Amino acid sequence: MSDNPALDVTLSEMPRQPRVTLERVTTTEALVRALTRQILDGAINGGDHLREVDLADEMGVSRQSLRTALIELVHMGLLRREAHRGVWVPRLTRADIEDLYDIRTVIEGAAIRRLTKHPERWHEVADAIDALARLDSAAGWGATVEADFAVHRALVATARSPRLSHAHEMLCAETRLSLVRAQNFWSPEYLAAEHRDLFEVIASGDEDAADQRLHEHLRIGLDQILADLPAR
Repeated sequence: MSDNPALDVTLSEMPRQPRVTLERVTTTEALVRALTRQILDGAINGGDHLREVDLADEMGVSRQSLRTALIELVHMGLLRREAHRGVWVPRLTRADIEDLYDIRTVIEGAAIRRLTKHPERWHEVADAIDALARLDSAAGWGATVEADFAVHRALVATARSPRLSHAHEMLCAETRLSLVRAQNFWSPEYLAAEHRDLFEVIASGDEDAADQRLHEHLRIGLDQILADLPAR
């Protein structure tokens, strides 16, 4: 018993704190995340080959764990593999990036037209934009790329079309690779402002205006990325 009756509470009577759930990841998952971030940050450049022995030693993991991670990154499209050539980061050409943005415009344009007619879904895109706006500029370019693409992924998801989302997801790796070049002139603040402007047009409910603004949004990004890229 204490001198203060208010403190005489048994352990069973004390309010329980919610459990904290810790995320558990395997070595392979950790490697996939680390290598993805290095690729998107530009620490591993397009055209660079990844040598298993050297990389496994550098990262302090087994070659088997690293090999499994590389296979996953090949599946994701962030790496390429060929017999007798090994594994490397693909180098996107000007034509590759232009083609990629043409397809993105078709897919995201179809989604944004549907979205203007469903205000109950607008918050899904707004939430992704808010997450982008909260991103610390010190988080690294890889994190910025992920947050930027999360906005576009959310936009397509609002169409409630599994096939449209699947087609968009197939472009995910190449889209992120194309954005590596943008780290010199884009910031989380700029991207958040650009996406908020796009969202305002969506929220007007005018599907033609929203589609046009999306085209402008993607075109601005494309022109900046291609500005100093060779024609071939």
